[in-house]
Amino acid sequence: MSIAFCVFLVCFKTILAIDYPWMYYLPYGEDVTLKPLFQNKTETILIQSCKWLTPMQIPITREGLSYDTDRYFLDTSKCELTIYNNQKDTNGIYHCIINNKYVSKAMLNVYGAPKDTLLEEYLPNIIAGSSTAGAIIAFFIITCSVYKLRYKKPKTKNTKIISTELLEAGPKNQFNNESYQADENQIVKTETGENSNFRF
Repeated sequence: MSIAFCVFLVCFKTILAIDYPWMYYLPYGEDVTLKPLFQNKTETILIQSCKWLTPMQIPITREGLSYDTDRYFLDTSKCELTIYNNQKDTNGIYHCIINNKYVSKAMLNVYGAPKDTLLEEYLPNIIAGSSTAGAIIAFFIITCSVYKLRYKKPKTKNTKIISTELLEAGPKNQFNNESYQADENQIVKTETGENSNFRF
């Protein structure tokens, strides 16, 4: 399940990167160049001033070089921002401002931080998958239990009475016909008399 989930994320990120050019996906430690996206691509814009805002709203401009030059480089001729050695703190949405007007945004998503072991790398996915599977199983068990208790047919009064009568009933030799009983007694006496004649 975790492997399938990872494959889904990779495919999803690839689709987003194709459909939305303002999204950038790259692994840790790589460099990336954020480019402004103009609404009218055929129009030539004279760039007089250029500025990018980081996700922490820190301005990056050429005036005074108030940013970390080891991490960022701003090409004012194209207003393209290059970010070196991307880490977790460079994640987020950047905004491009040209000639004091908002032009476009760029979302940077850095993934795949190096891990010591595979377990450490995929542990969040394993936990998420296990939690989801456990929740589904628990929901299924609770649903079945409620259904069984709700739709269980109660014993009727007649069933209870019949069950009690069957338990109390025992083997009884009763003869309702008196003439049949008299015939049985006569046969027993006759057999007794015949047996006595064979004595020596």
